[in-house]
Amino acid sequence: MRQTQGSVVCANCGKLVGINEQTCPYCGAWRPGLFGWAPVIRSVVGNRLDLISLILMACVTLYAVSLLLEPEAAFSGGGFLSILSPGGRALYQLGMTGGVAWDQGWWWTVLTANYLHGSLLHIVFNMMWIRNLGPAATEVYGPARTFVLFNVAGVCGFLVSNVMTSMSDPFAFATPTIGASGGIFGLLAALIVYGRKRGSSMMERQLWQWAILLFV
Repeated sequence: MRQTQGSVVCANCGKLVGINEQTCPYCGAWRPGLFGWAPVIRSVVGNRLDLISLILMACVTLYAVSLLLEPEAAFSGGGFLSILSPGGRALYQLGMTGGVAWDQGWWWTVLTANYLHGSLLHIVFNMMWIRNLGPAATEVYGPARTFVLFNVAGVCGFLVSNVMTSMSDPFAFATPTIGASGGIFGLLAALIVYGRKRGSSMMERQLWQWAILLFV
């Protein structure tokens, strides 16, 4: 049940704080008690709130499900870049955005598409980026804000993509799109902002190099 008084362990730094603290006095994390739900969440995920692992598990699980829903598409060939590619029907069922989904007004797909991937190579590269950037962003912003940042950045990316495609050709469907790239760029941008505020030119330069590499 939700805890309304007493102390809890901060979900970000692991130190004891008041359940109703606005920010953690030790690490600055916003709402360290997670509005009283920290004990419940901790009983499920353990002492540290590892939302990056949750994102990774969600992506891998949905990728596996997309292959199982349409197995014939996964082995239909198409070259190295298309190895183990889920079929379009399966991806639409799981929440791919753009195309028919956007035309039908399935607005929630701009969120669900963040967790879907179009091939083995696609998911491997994106999971590597999340695994590299996620812990750094969590250290700076805390697990909850990093999780929100990843999802909001992904949603904004798909919204811009769908709207721009619709504006360029009002009579055509928005291009079907999936992948965690928008969320990854969001994490990278947040770390660049942090590096600039800290005055770390070396860190900022390295992150910009990663951004260019990711864009290419």
